[in-house]
Amino acid sequence: MVVKIGIKRHRIDLERAGRTQTTTGDLTKTWVRFARVWADVIPLRGAEAIQAQQTTATVTHSIRMRRTPESATLTPADRVKFGRRIFELTSVVDIGERRREIEATGHEITA
Repeated sequence: MVVKIGIKRHRIDLERAGRTQTTTGDLTKTWVRFARVWADVIPLRGAEAIQAQQTTATVTHSIRMRRTPESATLTPADRVKFGRRIFELTSVVDIGERRREIEATGHEITA
């Protein structure tokens, strides 16, 4: 049986923290895109947000994407950029442990 995981309509960037040396020799944290994927960015409402917050930090959005070699390496230490919006992640799971779809939950931060 083939399970369709739906059409993903948002183009997002998966970003990972790195370090860059400034002209003065100091190291500064930078964010580098390591993948661009199609996803669904879903705001959580009412009970969903409350239920999600009971086990993690503030959670306002769910971001679902197809599992690719790049998205499979996504961790809560990474972040998602959606247009000008940036999401700090609180969890990343392989939905149903079927190696088909990844769900990241988190909250929007100011860039």
